[in-house]
Amino acid sequence: MGRIAVVSGSFRAGFSYQENLWTEELVRRGQTVRVFSPGAPGRAAVSGHHERVPAYGLPARHLFYSRALAPAVRRFAPDLILWFGPPQGFGVDMARDRALSGVPLVAFMGQNRQMHAFDWRGSAPLRERGLALAYRLIRGPAVALAAQRAERVVCNTPETAGIVLDLLPRRLRALAEPKLRPTPLGFDPRVFGFVEAPRPARHAGRVVAVVSSRFAPEKQAALTMALAGLERAMDRSPTLDGLFVGFDDGPVSRRMAAALDSSRHRARLHRRPFGDRQALADAFRAADLAVFVRPSISAQEALGTGLFGVLADGGSMDWLLTGPADGRLFAAGSVPALAAALVHGAASVADEPAGARAERAARARRLGYDRIVDGVLGDLGPRNPVPRG
Repeated sequence: MGRIAVVSGSFRAGFSYQENLWTEELVRRGQTVRVFSPGAPGRAAVSGHHERVPAYGLPARHLFYSRALAPAVRRFAPDLILWFGPPQGFGVDMARDRALSGVPLVAFMGQNRQMHAFDWRGSAPLRERGLALAYRLIRGPAVALAAQRAERVVCNTPETAGIVLDLLPRRLRALAEPKLRPTPLGFDPRVFGFVEAPRPARHAGRVVAVVSSRFAPEKQAALTMALAGLERAMDRSPTLDGLFVGFDDGPVSRRMAAALDSSRHRARLHRRPFGDRQALADAFRAADLAVFVRPSISAQEALGTGLFGVLADGGSMDWLLTGPADGRLFAAGSVPALAAALVHGAASVADEPAGARAERAARARRLGYDRIVDGVLGDLGPRNPVPRG
């Protein structure tokens, strides 16, 4: 029986972040798991599997400093440490702690160009190069520490390994490179696996493209682009409908509702509120195409239900599609390219044989977190304290 410490600066209970899904999967296997995340300065607070550790910093920037984490993890006495998001700084004292130096540690990182530029010497705009330099100076030391301390570094996008190596001092690169393990984000197969579900009556005979998102201010541009691409595609595909999932009572939802109401295709644009994972899975099962113009955890979840993916080729989602039967990539940021991909996708699913969706879901099954956990922990070899699922 293993004792696993999950360390995350941005842990939020109930969300589909990878640290949440790892925790759920490990608990399901009968492991003793404790999540450590930053709390307000003062005393630690423990609730179930979760301990909030006193920390200072800039929560809005996901940047934290704590001297209390290492003692808290020592008291838990783990057999394995999973460190999510070393650039946030939460975990630095733990990684430096000599008493914990013999405990195997896996670090998880996901740097990609959708965040900002990482090469301050390149041709990016001055602001982007400034962000790249600031990232290197402020967060780079934690990245280097994680690369030295960890047995494995899980890289969540195809670009992450190269970015991590470039952030390291040259003397560390040869040491770190064998530890880097490209591993996509995934989904909970118990919720987002393939299920043969009845088609809602209003979608009968239609091809439905679903856009799912939290309707937060930083998502506004992506939602606006998705609507623009859908409207153009609808002009060319008379059987194509849109389904927007994630409405709440906030300002972005109000703006998007007004945009859908004023659209020339408003009768073919449907909406659902923000809900739990099961509600999101039900929405995916009511659709045919999954539209993602920027990286999202929901992209993996949508593919798990067998949806045909229409994904931006921004470097973060490219490797989620195993072939043309699983989806189509479009040029990131291009509304015409998105519209063309939607037209292609609508024609593809309209003409596909029975069972094609189940086959897509079977190919996406590699992204189930049970298999991801097996793959990452199995890579640790004999030091792995966690049984396979």
